[in-house]
Amino acid sequence: GGPHFVIGKMIDRRVRKFTANFPDAIELMVRGLRSGLPITETLGVVASEIPGPVGVEFRMVADKMKIGRTMEAALQDTADRLGTPEFQFFVITLAIQREIGNRAEESTTLDNIGTVYLALGQTDQAIERHEQSLAIAWEVGDRAGQAKALGNVGVALAEIGLYQEALERYEQALTTAYELEDRSTEASLLNNIGNVQRRLGDSAQARAYLEDVLASGRLPVIEVAGLMRDLADILEHAHRRGVIHRGLQP
Repeated sequence: GGPHFVIGKMIDRRVRKFTANFPDAIELMVRGLRSGLPITETLGVVASEIPGPVGVEFRMVADKMKIGRTMEAALQDTADRLGTPEFQFFVITLAIQREIGNRAEESTTLDNIGTVYLALGQTDQAIERHEQSLAIAWEVGDRAGQAKALGNVGVALAEIGLYQEALERYEQALTTAYELEDRSTEASLLNNIGNVQRRLGDSAQARAYLEDVLASGRLPVIEVAGLMRDLADILEHAHRRGVIHRGLQP
């Protein structure tokens, strides 16, 4: 009984010391992540910078990863050995955040692939990739990713003449952009909506949207020049139909 009691006390003392110094490790990891270091490198920084049980445990994690063990598995080994709720919560949180981060990155990649497909004229493939990107953005709660993917689906749909469907996607994306107060995306979407409205034959609505874009002041000069040409075309078309101002007929 005596030796077991002494060993138990030593283990308990070590765990308490680990728990006491663990916040320093978390703070160091946060600083590393904010500076752009990958999560795996921040674990190594903690191993080398934090003394005592914290440094030892993180060094064991880093060593296991070097021989092929996954970060999640190596951390879970430590959590099982320590048996503290603080470290177990840390491991779970890190795993969830890593999964969300990976999924968000996957969403961005799929969206970019969709844009490449569209440039190559493979519209069906482009729409499929953008829709996959949108599904992941919804899954992980990436509102900016949702707006981007919706807008890109709209672009692809407009490319093949499905203007009403494109308009629906643009308006969904615009709602999200408004909520995020993303003025640049708002301007781009308003411009796209105006162009689709023009193709649907609604010159008054098209002009209203394009004027909103100009008023926002968010487009580069070269795009503003193109927008002015679009407005001129709309006005000429409207005048031929006897419309002199946003749906007001003489």
